Amino acid sequence: MEDVVARAPMLGFPELAVGIFVLLFLVWLGVTRPLSAPLRFLFLLLLLRYVLNFFHIFTIVPIAAGQSINALSTILFMVAGVAVLGRKILQLKYLAVFYIFCVLVIISGVLNMQVMGLANTLIRQVLFFSIAVAVFLLPDDDRFNFTVLSKCFVVPLLYQLISLATHQYKATEGDGSVSYIGGYVHEAAFSMIPLALMVLTVANRDISFRTKLLWCSISLVSIILCNYRTALLGALPMFAAFLISSIQVKRQSTTWLIRGGLTASGIAGVAALLMMNQDRFGELLMIADKISLLDKMPSEFTTPERQFLSGRLQLWAGYLHAAAEAKGIHQFIGFGPDSWRGVFEKYAHNMFVSFIYEYGIIGVALTVISMLTMLYYSINALPKYRIVLISLHISYFLLTLSTMPNVNIEGVILYGLMCGLTVRYYAQAKELRSRGMSYAV
Repeated sequence: MEDVVARAPMLGFPELAVGIFVLLFLVWLGVTRPLSAPLRFLFLLLLLRYVLNFFHIFTIVPIAAGQSINALSTILFMVAGVAVLGRKILQLKYLAVFYIFCVLVIISGVLNMQVMGLANTLIRQVLFFSIAVAVFLLPDDDRFNFTVLSKCFVVPLLYQLISLATHQYKATEGDGSVSYIGGYVHEAAFSMIPLALMVLTVANRDISFRTKLLWCSISLVSIILCNYRTALLGALPMFAAFLISSIQVKRQSTTWLIRGGLTASGIAGVAALLMMNQDRFGELLMIADKISLLDKMPSEFTTPERQFLSGRLQLWAGYLHAAAEAKGIHQFIGFGPDSWRGVFEKYAHNMFVSFIYEYGIIGVALTVISMLTMLYYSINALPKYRIVLISLHISYFLLTLSTMPNVNIEGVILYGLMCGLTVRYYAQAKELRSRGMSYAV
């Protein structure tokens, strides 16, 4: 995605050096501490990959065989995942729909001769499988897992704090608003990091309420400072699930009253935030009235129409018209992975719109089935996780409607964590049911 977006200015080298020292210390901890192989893989992946884009003037420039440091690191992490997890990556039956989608990607890529697009997409898919399977295989000590993985977010949050303190920001959308993202390459990619932190926080029932409140609050503040509208909307279902689940305690104690008060305060705070940004979020209420614009050719859009939703409707119209003109087998398998490059100026900012062009009717159908499958697993997971797991996939669905998490590695990590946690807790519930055992809420 780096080559199709406006990049943020990097922090100065003195500020970056602070994070490097912290990073080296955390890497040393990850290498020397006795961790399980899946946990160590996840720790090093998140820790190192999240830092690379803070140095984007170096990491997105091709250095070998046309590949950048970012691209080479992704290949390295994919290879590491395969080395650590082996054949398990392709043997987790709960991910069967995703495996079928991979077959479609290969067929579409080969028939459309999209060699580079196929290679890049398969690398992201294998990395997604590695993350999901690693989460599935984590030790049963969820409190310890969170303690380890939460450290991966220290450096990104530190850089964001430095950018706020030094007033170094990236201008967004030409509306006068700014994003504080610590010099990360783009706010869309950075926003996936605090979202991932929120996922790990809300889906963990073994950590204390105070710890959850702290990390959820940090995540939400980070997303607000990031100022990426889509990410904030995606965070709301997870944050709401955290607030709702936090008051599910015994009413014999006064704890539920305190948590209930915090829940009401949290809802009021989010409502106030949306009210203060009603100019930006008000457009979302007008989508139903504007949806007919998709019937127009992109060249027929007026200036106000081009500006609506930051130009997304005009962009979607271009993709949908191109997909509608597809003939023969292209209607079913699309024009191949990453085939939008060289045809459209920007990626689609909507996963379904992009997939109908890249993978056709079959691709969109498999995507919907995969999402419904994850929702089914969430509903049938351990009761204490159900509300939270459902919220994860509602959040991801909202993200896919206005951006494409799958085109950057941060988004791949996010969805890998979501799906890994979902199948982990569904499998636990299924095992207990098979033994005829009850489980606590």
